[in-house]
Amino acid sequence: MRVEILGFNRISDEAYNSLVARPLNVLPWLQDTTEQDVWNRWAIDYRDVLILDAFNRPVGKYNLTANDLLSSARRQVLKQLLLDAAVIVDSDQDGLPDVWETFWFDSLAQRPEDDFDGDGIDQRTEFALASNPKDPLSGPLLKPIIVRPGGRPALAVTVRRFSGGGPTLMAETSSDLVNWSAEPSSIFRVGSLVNAFDGMGGAEARFQQSSAAGALPNGFVRVRVVAP
Repeated sequence: MRVEILGFNRISDEAYNSLVARPLNVLPWLQDTTEQDVWNRWAIDYRDVLILDAFNRPVGKYNLTANDLLSSARRQVLKQLLLDAAVIVDSDQDGLPDVWETFWFDSLAQRPEDDFDGDGIDQRTEFALASNPKDPLSGPLLKPIIVRPGGRPALAVTVRRFSGGGPTLMAETSSDLVNWSAEPSSIFRVGSLVNAFDGMGGAEARFQQSSAAGALPNGFVRVRVVAP
């Protein structure tokens, strides 16, 4: 379960951004523009909390002027609205969330082993790695990069996954493509998920290979989808 909160400033209030975007503010703060026009497209009123699903579609709204959060009961209502939106519902218990199936196919008829676009990637993997199950050119995204923590080179990979939760991603490293290790001393997760805001429910996770002092980057990295 994952909840992410963003702040949107309306177009007429740009002058007040500095009052919010201060060093100690942990809330990501975005300025609306005439090109995006988020406030009008989503019919936002002043002090609205707009609740979105994993595909950035509005599913609820709670106004903080009408519902002052000084009230513990109202805080609990808002908390529950956020938690309800974050829960993965799989009413047909096939391993594919209802929100994912209805977004792409307007039904719950898909099965995890199906391959709608014929690209050799089943629906279970398309869902877990946040690719488009209706586009054969949209496959799992894995981006390698060489990083230098402490001046020592290491291989890191960024992988896209479904932001709403689901299967666990396990990164492993090997020097010979035979023996693989997921031990933190070999490879570890870097930071937290970063929402891609790509319209496909995607977020990015990064894994980094541990590097020995003075060693050049070597070996291989793979990321596996592990069923919950």
